[in-house]
Amino acid sequence: MRTRAAITLTGGTAALNLSAAARAISTYSHVASVGHHGQRAPQESLKTDSRTLGLDNMVRVVVNCGTRAFVKMIAEAGTGRRLGVRAVSPHASELIQACALAVHHRVTAHNLESPLFPHLTMMDRVNLTAHAFSMDVRQLPCCAG
Repeated sequence: MRTRAAITLTGGTAALNLSAAARAISTYSHVASVGHHGQRAPQESLKTDSRTLGLDNMVRVVVNCGTRAFVKMIAEAGTGRRLGVRAVSPHASELIQACALAVHHRVTAHNLESPLFPHLTMMDRVNLTAHAFSMDVRQLPCCAG
């Protein structure tokens, strides 16, 4: 950021791309987001696919946060490229930067479901939501109700 300011102050122009800038509001339940929210897709001639995962069946979330939490992922239909992520829960602001990296580097849902995230961590929510693009996650032992 300081480099952009120095370039601008000396008469140059420095572009700032905020398309993958993470945002977070720290209330009791954090509200965090990054990237495309899907509502502008028709105007941009963009076909999207999304999955919203309520987190009431995940042990760590229920113990630490209660049952009112979710993660929503928006992907480009066909390619699975991650376009945006929305999360509402305590600690959502702690996982949104990893999601910002996924959006910035055009990571797909498959790329996000492949790594082994430590189970019962907050980042496990991102991994589980990515899995929801290819399977019914309610069938997994971690989410069985």
